[in-house]
Amino acid sequence: MAAESLVTLREVAAAWRPDVVIGGPHAYAAALLAHELSVPWVRHTWTALDTRGIHIGSESELAPELGRLGLDRIPPPAMLIDNCPPSIRQADAAPAQQIRYIPVNSQCTTEPWMYTPGERRRVCVTGGSMAARDNNFELIRSMVRHLRALGAEVVVPAPQETADALRAEFGDIRAGWFPLDVVMPTCALVAHHAGGLTGL
Repeated sequence: MAAESLVTLREVAAAWRPDVVIGGPHAYAAALLAHELSVPWVRHTWTALDTRGIHIGSESELAPELGRLGLDRIPPPAMLIDNCPPSIRQADAAPAQQIRYIPVNSQCTTEPWMYTPGERRRVCVTGGSMAARDNNFELIRSMVRHLRALGAEVVVPAPQETADALRAEFGDIRAGWFPLDVVMPTCALVAHHAGGLTGL
C-alpha cells in the first residue's frame, strides 16, 4: 500500500511542495516521500497502542523502494506527535510532542435511555467501527451472550448490518450507531476488541 500510494503522493507534492510530511503510525510512504523531497517527516499517532512492534517486515516489503532511494531502512521521523494521555502512556515510550486527545464520534438523535442508567448494570460491547459479519462478529456475539447470562444490560455500538443481526438474535439488547460520548458515562464496563481509539 505504501509503495502504491507513493505514486500519487509524488504527484501531489509536484503540484504543491510541502515543507513537512506528516504520516500516521503505518504511513511508511510519508517517510519515503519526505526523504525524496529532503524535508522532515513527522509521525502522528492516534491511538493508545504501543506501535513499536508493528513495523516488523515493513522494511523487507519496501526493500525495492528503499533501494531506489539509497536507503536500507525507513528513515526515523524528525518528530513524534502523540495523543496518548500521559496517565496511560508507557514509561519507556519514545520522546514525543504530546497533544491532548479529544474524543469524537458520529452524532445522532439522543434518546433518554442513552444518558440514563437503567436498573441493571450497563455494559458496552464493541468491536469498533470495522465490526461486521466477517470481522469481530463472533467475538461480539459471544460477549453479548455471556453478559446477558450475567444479567447485564448490553449496548452494542455497531454498523447497521451488524446491529440488525445482533438484535434479531438477542431481542433485548440495544444495538446500532449511537454517540459513545453520551452512552459511555452510563456504563459500568466497556468490553472491546483492544482498538486504540475505543480504548482512548
